[in-house]
Amino acid sequence: MIVEYYGLLSRPTFGGIDMDATSLAIASALLWIGSHTTYNIHTPWPTVNYVSRAALQKKAEKDSSFPISSKNEDLEIVGLYYKNTDAIFLIKGSDLQSPEEKSTLFHEVFHHVQTFNKKKEPATENGREREAYAFENKWREEHHLKPTYVPKLFSGQAKN
Repeated sequence: MIVEYYGLLSRPTFGGIDMDATSLAIASALLWIGSHTTYNIHTPWPTVNYVSRAALQKKAEKDSSFPISSKNEDLEIVGLYYKNTDAIFLIKGSDLQSPEEKSTLFHEVFHHVQTFNKKKEPATENGREREAYAFENKWREEHHLKPTYVPKLFSGQAKN
């Protein structure tokens, strides 16, 4: 990826388009996904909304399609993707310069790409999550980060 800098403020551009940190992180994630999968990455970009940690948790609890519930594991929700509205929700104040926090956006952008590749995406929510965690961890490895925790529900280790 070529990132050009211009002016005194060194505002990044991508392909001549002025980019903020969120847009730059989305572009980077899409390019990585396109180079590591057979998914078509030429999609409309998702909307990214920054909300409080409490609001994010409430959204997860209210969404019946969200595959993790408090019954499964006590997990901290750090990002959500709503495929019906094509919106990503992250915690307000997320620092997308941090590879750890960029990893969360990557995971949610991966869900976005899955949604726009319906014929190729895994058929179940658990399959979608399992695939997203697998590619997130591959991305993390390339960025010299430890693998993220994969909930037992998606790792094949869940107890029946």
